[in-house]
Amino acid sequence: MANMNRMRAAVLGAMALSTVSLANQDTTGSEWVYPQGLPAGHNGGFKERLVPTAADKKPHIWMLLFDDYGWANAGWHRNYTAPGGNFVPATDEVQTPNLNTLVHEGIELNRQYVYKYCSPTRSALQSGRNPYHVNNINPDPTLYNPNDPVSGFSAIPRNMTGMATKMAAAGYKTHAFGKWDAGMATKDHTPLGRGYMSSMHYFHHCNDYWTGITGGCSAEPATPGKQHMCGKSPTMHKCWPSSPNLETTSAKDAGDCCDMCASNADCKAWVFGHNPTHAGNFSCNLKTALGNGQMGKCTSSCKFEGCIPQQEDVVDLWLHEMNSATEGPARGYNNSCNGESNAATPGGHPGTCTHGPLGDNWYGGYEDSIFEQHVLAAVEAHDPTDPFFLFWAPHIVHAPLQVPSEFYNKFNMITPTDRGGDSRQIYHAMVNFADTAVGNVTDLLKSKGMWDNTIIVFSADNGGPIYNNGSAGANNFPLKGGKMNNWEGGIRVNSFISGGFLPMNVRGMKYEGLVTAWDYYATFCAFAGVDPTDHRAAAAGLPAIDSHDHSKLIMGTNMTSPRTEIPIGTEPRGSNVSTAPSCASWKAKGYGYTYDDPDMGGDEFDEIPDSGKCTSVNGVIVDEGANGLWKLLTGDVEQDVYTGPHYPNSSTNEISANFVGHCANGCLFDLIKDPLEANDLAEAMPEKVAELYAKIQKYETTAFNPDRGAPAKAACTMATTTYKGFWGPFVFP
Repeated sequence: MANMNRMRAAVLGAMALSTVSLANQDTTGSEWVYPQGLPAGHNGGFKERLVPTAADKKPHIWMLLFDDYGWANAGWHRNYTAPGGNFVPATDEVQTPNLNTLVHEGIELNRQYVYKYCSPTRSALQSGRNPYHVNNINPDPTLYNPNDPVSGFSAIPRNMTGMATKMAAAGYKTHAFGKWDAGMATKDHTPLGRGYMSSMHYFHHCNDYWTGITGGCSAEPATPGKQHMCGKSPTMHKCWPSSPNLETTSAKDAGDCCDMCASNADCKAWVFGHNPTHAGNFSCNLKTALGNGQMGKCTSSCKFEGCIPQQEDVVDLWLHEMNSATEGPARGYNNSCNGESNAATPGGHPGTCTHGPLGDNWYGGYEDSIFEQHVLAAVEAHDPTDPFFLFWAPHIVHAPLQVPSEFYNKFNMITPTDRGGDSRQIYHAMVNFADTAVGNVTDLLKSKGMWDNTIIVFSADNGGPIYNNGSAGANNFPLKGGKMNNWEGGIRVNSFISGGFLPMNVRGMKYEGLVTAWDYYATFCAFAGVDPTDHRAAAAGLPAIDSHDHSKLIMGTNMTSPRTEIPIGTEPRGSNVSTAPSCASWKAKGYGYTYDDPDMGGDEFDEIPDSGKCTSVNGVIVDEGANGLWKLLTGDVEQDVYTGPHYPNSSTNEISANFVGHCANGCLFDLIKDPLEANDLAEAMPEKVAELYAKIQKYETTAFNPDRGAPAKAACTMATTTYKGFWGPFVFP
């Protein structure tokens, strides 16, 4: 009852914030409007202010976001002179003809930067903020802190205004398809809550392309079967109790995990390690199987068959149809099957499945084909006289690596040199699948007469993942590092702007100015004719947007980037940055749930230190024009390694996290002269290091680090009862 009272008071407090702010906001002028086509009271009942548009008419806007897309996996990064000056020849392995055409007909953004992994970039894009001002971690979307009804969740705080809400206020029809990964806890966190009038998406970092399943909810364990030794040692300090009324907790080691379970009568079993459903990467013991002398000292890596036998798989696929008053599970679109048994090719359609009746004709229910079909349907149904805003974020090329056999077989030339598991072949086939889908949508826009009034913005959400011995399939050659770290290979990404709306004088150019993913918030607002200021967030005391308007670049009237600096964010890391909070304060807020991804074995982050300071800003990029493009990184930076032009391959045998750049007091690079970050200038230029270090310290003082809570039992309760096997919002109202 006490918890319920606290929750009720928190919700009333959030409502009071909105009421006070609306009373203080002068919205009487005709330029102030409510978002159109969305439920009454959307975005807390806030109005948006209309302003003159950046062009003489409002263009259709298509934001296309690829997942985990490596630099060298893009066709326009083959048959070219690469950063560092070496020529990279063409290869049949990389087939992206449709994307290549869009690049050649548009503006290649050679220096677009994002966050080093998924959810922070997506939160930044939708909210218009640098990730360290909105969300700098990548946890499961089930985090919840009932004491903070505004920011006590995974991803974007409740009271930040979504990009699509701005577009809806300007009269755009708004649609979102694909990966969301920007929040799930409340109805405010869904695409509809952020301003999208229709959507088909999944909430988590990834799911199975054929079944839509990701994770599950555990029940009471059965009697265990025989014991097995695990294939690898646990790498993340999580204690996963196999009991319905217990939450996941952090643990120092397996013994600590076992001790917590041994002292709790409700704990029937425990799992320690990376993920309770990731075979071979956890320790497990039944409490009843332990002798008294073993209580609290259970450190062996073992697995009992049937330890979590009643774990119920949960599907992550959510649907809101245009003009519908409700949203909910996308039931009937996904296959019902287990794993990839009897698949004709690695990662292909499982041979033993029950087709989803609404998705079976689209490459056997392949998820990205389902998303593509919804995109095509939205374009087909659209009235071209209305402005159209599309956010399309394919699951491709994020793990698990799965693709229809028709595309896998197109890349059989890779098989002789691929690593075990065919990761390079499957990855390139997936890229080709997505490229084909892009071509289909482009063709439809042209046939409907919408192309000449369309702007396409393309970006990856982070660099390609090179971790776990190349099992993720990506390649960032020749850039250093990849996803998970702040080397260029992790945060400098494939990006371009194209479409028939672009004037002739910008087509075919390569742009060297700084751009970030969160700059599109202000840029799209400029074309739509709406003030980008986030009035609702200001009323709640949340950080303002960090977005810069690049509409003049797109219109060819100003080639100088309005952005000259990029603070580089990070999950909490041990640091010498004097303005950073203590590491203990991070741990007190529950930031042990920093990163969750079942496919990233072997390169996980270290646990937050017990002492010292931990920063959420560990680098900065500063463009001084003719005086240099400077980058300073601080602390330890993993993946201090380069890949070859055909990575991964049969000779790949490394764990990239074993290669660590030690930048405690700063590693300094001039990215114009040294784009591969091979020559650290810190010792030779201590004054420049001090100058940039001071910038990092100043940026750190404004970092946004709320207590987001812990994984909530309510998420599983809703998934297994109300949603009947699907993930969805779990905090109401």
